[in-house]
Amino acid sequence: MFLFALTDSVRSVLKPLAEGALEALQHLKPEDETAVMVYSASAQLFQDFTTELALTVAAIQNASGMKRHFSAKASFKLPRKRTRPEIQADGA
Repeated sequence: MFLFALTDSVRSVLKPLAEGALEALQHLKPEDETAVMVYSASAQLFQDFTTELALTVAAIQNASGMKRHFSAKASFKLPRKRTRPEIQADGA
């Protein structure tokens, strides 16, 4: 879940934050699901969980006011199976 604050104190760094989110997308596996939410006075879901990277890219750009200049692979057609992330500890 990418969560963007749309408060006045964050607006000046919103585009760099969005660019970082777009960069992070390139490190996901095709089966990973993402979603985009924004908040200020209330929360709004811009994009529900999906494996379609292009939908997430569009939602991030919409949330941050960025123009579409990021190319994404939009060909992920995987089952809509939601999995929980695994957390592993090394015992240290």
